[in-house]
Amino acid sequence: YHIQKVPFGALIMFGAGFASGLLGNGSGTFKVFAMDTVMQMPLKPSSATSNFMMGVTAAASALIYFFNGTIQPLIVAPIAIGIIFGSTLGSKVMPYLPNKLLRGIFIPVVVLAGVQLVIKALGINLY
Repeated sequence: YHIQKVPFGALIMFGAGFASGLLGNGSGTFKVFAMDTVMQMPLKPSSATSNFMMGVTAAASALIYFFNGTIQPLIVAPIAIGIIFGSTLGSKVMPYLPNKLLRGIFIPVVVLAGVQLVIKALGINLY
């Protein structure tokens, strides 16, 4: 495959990094969108690259949050263990899944994340 529109992809990545620092998320959906749709990178390599970049992006933000005292290690530890096991399993299963199935999983997850952000932004309490 040949990567295209790198400057535009880099601009989206800047926005993803900004969103990650602002919202405290890994912003992987922005990164996969940029690589898959804008830069014409296949879905599996763009997902794998996004996972790697999320670690870098999250680490940069996490240091700031840690020194601000907003990260609670007793909460982070079990979450980190779950993420390590889940991401290890996911990375082993992904090569065997067809792209169509991965897109079928990815799109509803992105939509759900977007709906949750809108609900929180509007201050709607569902619980």
